[in-house]
Order: sequence, then structure tokens, then C-alpha cells
Amino acid sequence: MDAGIAGLLGGVLGAAVGAAGTTAGAWLTARRSVEQAEIQAQAQLDQTRLTVHHGLRRTTYADYAAALDAFHDCVDPRWWDGFSAGCSSEDATATADEVTARARELSRAWSRVAIDGPEHVATAALPPLNFAHRIRRAISTDAQVLSTEPPGEITPADEATALIRSFNRANDAFLKAAGTALHPDEPR
Repeated sequence: MDAGIAGLLGGVLGAAVGAAGTTAGAWLTARRSVEQAEIQAQAQLDQTRLTVHHGLRRTTYADYAAALDAFHDCVDPRWWDGFSAGCSSEDATATADEVTARARELSRAWSRVAIDGPEHVATAALPPLNFAHRIRRAISTDAQVLSTEPPGEITPADEATALIRSFNRANDAFLKAAGTALHPDEPR
């Protein structure tokens, strides 16, 4: 083989190897770029989901807090005093009906908290709901007692006040747990 042909073959072979190396390098670079783009897109999607879920939780917790306030506000202050004189059986029945409706709303709102989580917030939301239902049962029983002739024994004022205070403490614990879940880096 003459030197010119050997040089030509060497050049062609060198070009082919160089082209193959360049093509492989370009393919690897492109593949890494695609992988990096996929990772970045997934991170952005995760952040968007987190932001949306945070907003949903904020709304759910606010709705539950509003239902707690509405329940508290509908409890006739005279009940705290043991439905003392001046509370007719009609007033007591109206209070019992309103408290029952608000307790149902509170139960529905708690269900949304339990679904949206996290579990420690749902757990913290349960005691005020339980106290609300204890208050509802006591008021309903008192309304029935006041409608009998002669009226029987009603919930003592100190027991009613203790239930309301327990409800308020449990409400505060829920609000603290919800705040911690929404803003875990802030001291509480």
C-alpha cells in the first residue's frame, strides 16, 4: 500500500472515530440536559403542589376555626349560668336547636381538617369537637328538662362553665397546632 492511500485511510478512519466520539459526546450532553430538565420540572411541580396544598389547609383550618367561633357564639350565655331564672323553655329549645345545627357544621368542618391533615392537627381539632357535642347534649337535655312541669334539675352553672372553658382551651390547642402546621419554622 502506498503512503498516500495509507494517509487517506488514516484520515478517513480518524474522521470517523472523531465523528463517532463527537456524536456520542453530544448525545450524552443532550441526555443529561433532558434528565436535568425533568428533575427541574418535577421540583417545580412538587413546589406548586405544596403551595396549593398549603393554601387548601389554610382555608380548611380557617373554616374550622370559624365553625368553632360560630358554635361558641350561639351558646346562650344564660346557659353558662345554669339557665337561671329568665330563660323560658322556648328560649332553651331555640338555643338547643341552634347549638345542634352549629355542632353539625362543626362536625363537617372537622371532617375536612381530618382529610387535609396532617394527623396531629386533626387530632388537635378533635377535643373541641367532642366538648362541643358534650355542650350540645347538656343544652338539649336542659331544654327538655325546662319544658317539663315542674322543671327538673338542669346542668349546674359550674359544670356548664367548666365545659365552656374546656372547649375554649381545646380550641386554643387546635389553633396552635394549625399554626405550627402552616408555619413550622416560626416559634409558637
